[in-house]
Amino acid sequence: MVKVASALLVGSVALFASDAGHAQTDILPRTVNFLIFAALAYYLLAEKLKGFFAGRSASIAKAYEDAENKIKEANAALNEAKAKKDEASKLASELIASAKTDAVVQAKKIAEHADEEIARIQKSAEEEKAMLRKKAIIDAVEGAMGEIVDKEGFGVDEKDFAKIIAKRVA
Repeated sequence: MVKVASALLVGSVALFASDAGHAQTDILPRTVNFLIFAALAYYLLAEKLKGFFAGRSASIAKAYEDAENKIKEANAALNEAKAKKDEASKLASELIASAKTDAVVQAKKIAEHADEEIARIQKSAEEEKAMLRKKAIIDAVEGAMGEIVDKEGFGVDEKDFAKIIAKRVA
């Protein structure tokens, strides 16, 4: 190819060389020279230009793919974050519902325990009241019997007599 291009170049110079004395235009020889120059430039630079543009196209395509991958990763991360947020919201709702249920159960237990405590205290108070009543009756009977026995004298021991009367009164 180099030999052909060199032959064309040398031949075109010889063919289209013109005299300075002619008044004709030299458009045709200049066009042929330009075509030869363009062919040589293409022959010498074509592979380098192809390589440059192919590399540039590949780097642009790689950058585009990288950008698409980053967008996909960002969308995946966004969807994952939304899923985690939804899961956390669901868990929070469940915890709130569970806490409310536990609060109701604990309130019922406290109320039951308080009712039991009130019943126990009331029962204890009633028992103490009954015991104090019996003691007051026994004291009153012993005091009355003590006066009677002291005045009139009776054949039974005071304590035995007080027990008998206390049993009858109770």
